[in-house]
Amino acid sequence: MEYYKFIEYPNEKISDIKVGDIIQLGQKPEKRYELKWLEKSETPFNRRILDCREYAINSLSFTDNSETINTFKQLRYVHNINEIRRLPQNAIKGRISINGKRDLNFQLEHKLHKLFLFKSLRMEEKWDIYRDDKYFYFSRSWTGEMVYVCRYHIDGLSLTLSKIFINREKIDRNDEEYDFKVIDFLIVSHIMNIIKPHPIPYSIKNDPVTIAETSFLLFGNRGFFCYL
Repeated sequence: MEYYKFIEYPNEKISDIKVGDIIQLGQKPEKRYELKWLEKSETPFNRRILDCREYAINSLSFTDNSETINTFKQLRYVHNINEIRRLPQNAIKGRISINGKRDLNFQLEHKLHKLFLFKSLRMEEKWDIYRDDKYFYFSRSWTGEMVYVCRYHIDGLSLTLSKIFINREKIDRNDEEYDFKVIDFLIVSHIMNIIKPHPIPYSIKNDPVTIAETSFLLFGNRGFFCYL
């Protein structure tokens, strides 16, 4: 069983911190958050997964890049699809397929918002998801980078995603279905608000702490469980 260490800063000192100060850590004991592998028989997800819940829930995101902070803030005020409607850089078009099954199909519980499908409210949430009449748009909440654009069809509460535009230079050549799995995860976890394990790129070291760090970087506090 692996643990990830978090060090708690003395709250009474935070308000006095200035740029350039040297921070002396308090004497409080280190917090340890459990990172536990769960075997297929121990989960309802029918696969071996890493339990990252404590890490995801208790981690915070920080950046000292003022441009990134301002971009994140500005993107919270998008009110028109034309403000973000674009293809990924170096976009190529493909057909979604996982394990030989074409398209992604979902049964929704309610009708979707006409524009906002998921809007990050804090920097620990890493994605913004929008739609227009034809496409879903998946972008990174910090930078506004458009990662995926997917053709969709809705029949009542039945949702189907079929074609995808993706940056040809960012396709995972070790797992060409990786991005389709990410889209599946984003629809279920962010739009339908259902807990679901997410994939981790094959290139990531098979180490619980490294996997948990990657999970948080990619999916923030929605990355409760993940798998290789």
